[in-house]
Amino acid sequence: MKHLRIGQKNQKVELYEPIEVKSALGAQIPDEYNKKGRYWASVMQKSASETEAGDALQSVSVYSIVTSWREVSQNWLVVWRSNILRVISVDNSDPYKRETKIIAELDTSLKLEDLT
Repeated sequence: MKHLRIGQKNQKVELYEPIEVKSALGAQIPDEYNKKGRYWASVMQKSASETEAGDALQSVSVYSIVTSWREVSQNWLVVWRSNILRVISVDNSDPYKRETKIIAELDTSLKLEDLT
């Protein structure tokens, strides 16, 4: 049985930066992303909850991701274990630039096929 070691960067994550793409007529094309790379990270689920959206329940999962120092911003995407997570906050305040702490929530509006 594999043991989970808290704080150890033992998970592979992919980071995607949103890019601005325009059509031939100059209209903004939404949900276009550029893959920045694949990195080792520590991933932990912080919270899970449900909210009502019309007649259905919608689950909200929030994750804490720690990786070596990266230039990451809000609305970037993190792909982890076939889940797409949208970055909601980033803590790049480490004075020695050793770690980047990311808070991200599960984004069910996108599919993996949309990113490739």
